[in-house]
Amino acid sequence: MIAASREWICVRPATYESAEEAKLLSKWFSGRDGDLENTTFVLLDPSGNKAISRAGRGPEMAFSNAGAFTAALKKGSAAYEAKKAERVLPTVLDFRLGLNVAASDGLALVAIVEADQNARTRISKAVAKAAWSEELHGLAHYVMLDEASVLEKLEGFEAEKKIYVLQPDTFGRTGKIVSAFAASEKKLATKLGAAFGLAQIKKASHRQHVREGKRAGISWKSKIPVSDGAAARAGRKL
Repeated sequence: MIAASREWICVRPATYESAEEAKLLSKWFSGRDGDLENTTFVLLDPSGNKAISRAGRGPEMAFSNAGAFTAALKKGSAAYEAKKAERVLPTVLDFRLGLNVAASDGLALVAIVEADQNARTRISKAVAKAAWSEELHGLAHYVMLDEASVLEKLEGFEAEKKIYVLQPDTFGRTGKIVSAFAASEKKLATKLGAAFGLAQIKKASHRQHVREGKRAGISWKSKIPVSDGAAARAGRKL
């Protein structure tokens, strides 16, 4: 299944963090009450306008088992000829959401700081080459920043650096910088791999995590109202 999925562009929706995206997600799937659910799954054609599978909260609502899902992935990708292109860096909407998503997965967050568009493109290409490598694929989340104000107060900040690897706290509210690199860092993939290992965090079970968050009075306020009743009651976003 994992191998078959790599022939697809896999998008992790922001759901309640983007009104524009929420409108698009609702086009493909809504709950029984007609509202946007906490998760949405559908296979789309390359145009992004045509569904080629049933939609639901997850693959289990569209396919009977993992074998059927894998077969659909292979059939779908075989129907379209892939174009050769340079893979771009997959980024999260903003730093706040990046920390939260990275914490949810127990992974590193890589922040690239650069306002100049040409310089940003060069750095992004270098990081993307490492991010899509077999060794580092799926081991971190990424975010682009115009300036470093959100990083300056964090432990490990170095003003002259451009690429920062952060370890989020377990609730995704803050983090610490475990490594920082220059824009033209040598052997970047190797150094990022070592930093990713340092940045990973151990995750409690979902039930324990929610319980600890409630005890500490921690909750997440999304940018648009949460319409999924179960998610709203749990005080969580994704």
